[in-house]
Amino acid sequence: MAEPRLQFRRGARQSVAGPAGRGLAIFLVLAVALFAAERTRVVSTAGLRAAVDDALAPVLGLAREPVAAAGRAVETVAQYLRVYEENARLREENTRLLAWQSVALRLEQENAALRALGRYDAMETATFASARVVADAGGPFARTLLLDQGSEAGIARGDAVVAAAGLIGRVVQVGRTSARVLLLTDLNSHVPVMVEQTRDRGMLTGRNAPLPRLDFLTGDTPPARGARLLTSGDGGVFPPNLPVGTVKSIDRSGAQVSLFADLERLDYVRVMRRAEHRPGSDFGAEAGTSGPGT
Repeated sequence: MAEPRLQFRRGARQSVAGPAGRGLAIFLVLAVALFAAERTRVVSTAGLRAAVDDALAPVLGLAREPVAAAGRAVETVAQYLRVYEENARLREENTRLLAWQSVALRLEQENAALRALGRYDAMETATFASARVVADAGGPFARTLLLDQGSEAGIARGDAVVAAAGLIGRVVQVGRTSARVLLLTDLNSHVPVMVEQTRDRGMLTGRNAPLPRLDFLTGDTPPARGARLLTSGDGGVFPPNLPVGTVKSIDRSGAQVSLFADLERLDYVRVMRRAEHRPGSDFGAEAGTSGPGT
C-alpha cells in the first residue's frame, strides 16, 4: 500500500512543476522583486514603466481608433445634413427667382406691347438735362422755380421737369444759362392726367395751394382714394405715364391730389429735352415768358 501513496505524491509534484506552476512562480518572484525595489529604492522602476508604456501605447491607440472613427462618422453625417439643408434652401430661393423672372418677362412683354402702340414715343425721343434749383422766383406766376441751366444745355420752353419722385412742372421761360419752371400747383398749370388703374382721363389744375385738383374726370365712377395719377400725354405737351400723385380726397366737384414730389424741398431736378432740341437753339425765339396754361 505504500507504493501507490508514493506514486501519488510524485504526480502531485509533477503537476505543480508544470508550465502553469512555473508561470505563477515567475510572476510572484517579479512582484516581490518590484515591491522590494520600490521599497528599498535599490533600482529605479522608471525604465520598467517606460517599457510598459511602450507596450501599452499601440494597444491604447488601437482602442481609441474606433471612437475617433465614430466621431468622424458623426461629423460626416452632420455635414451631409447641413449640405442637404443648404440645397433645400437654394432650391427654394431658385423657385422664388424663377417666379420673379416670370413676372419680369411678363412686364417686358407688356412694355413691348405698349411700345408697339406708340405710347412711349415721347419718352424715347427725350433726353435729360440736370439742373439745380437756385431760387423760388417771382414774376407773372405765383409758383415758379429758377434753374441754373438754359438753352446752352438744350432746354426749351415746354419741356417737362421731373424730380426723383415724379413730375413737378414745365419750363415756361428760357435764357442761355437759366430757365423758369411753372409748378403743378400754380393757378396757370393745367396738365392732362389719367388714373393708372382705370385709365380714366382728367385735368390736373393748380390752385396756388399745396394740393392741386383733379377736374373734368371721364368715367362713371370717381377714382378711389389713393389712386395713382399719371400724365396721359394728351395734347403732346407732357410725355405719357409720368408719375404725378395720388388722390387724397374726393368731393362733388372733383378731387384733391397729393403730389409725389415735395415741391418745398427741391434741390436738383431733371429737364426732359425733346430730340429736336439742341443746345443753343432755343434762346431768342423761345427765351420769353409764355402765356398761362399748358
